[in-house]
Amino acid sequence: LVAGTDPTSSQQACLHGFGWAEFGRLGEVPDASDEGNLRAVPARVALPQDCDVVGLVAAGAQHSVVGAASGRLWSFGSNEFGQLGCASAGSWVSTPVPIDIPSKAVGNIRHVCCGSTSTVVVTRLGDVLCWGGIAASGRPLRLENIEGICLANGLPVALVRCGQLSAAAARRESADRRRHLEAQRRHAAQEAEVEMERRAELAIAEASARESRRLEMLAEEQAMERAAAEEALA
Repeated sequence: LVAGTDPTSSQQACLHGFGWAEFGRLGEVPDASDEGNLRAVPARVALPQDCDVVGLVAAGAQHSVVGAASGRLWSFGSNEFGQLGCASAGSWVSTPVPIDIPSKAVGNIRHVCCGSTSTVVVTRLGDVLCWGGIAASGRPLRLENIEGICLANGLPVALVRCGQLSAAAARRESADRRRHLEAQRRHAAQEAEVEMERRAELAIAEASARESRRLEMLAEEQAMERAAAEEALA
């Protein structure tokens, strides 16, 4: 998807799409459900009249989301898992439909990201909104899945590329990974503490052995001195 501005109008946004057009993911009507429908030449997406300037564009595996400067969001493509965020949409749509986002989020969208079956939005107020597939399994969350960082209400928010991983699965994977790392840190700390105790006990034992040896040598010297004194007296 490529966004721009219509040169014939100062208000109307311009969006073109090309590639695999199955299930209306490119915003086309003809044969949009055909699996072999490909668009090799960019075609203009029919955006709503009130979509003034395109500020955000995100493309998932089978759906796309467009955000206007006015703060509104539209989506098109597959809606099999509810990833379009529109209750009135069917299994798929080839023309943009408005996303039913909370009223306080309108005009405050900071970032939008599309996964295979889910959509995630970060607002300037610090909210993270998710919808779509919440039970899809996939790859574990890794550092390379983080596309960037943005600030929302003064808080840093990691922008995660979900891919085959749904937003809920990403949260679960992140929580599991955090617990695993915390357990590793606790285990390492316990091992370090045990090692310090072992070394302290070893140092005490060595010091005690040296002291015992010193006392033994002192007793031997004293015994030899007494023997020498008795021999001199005799």
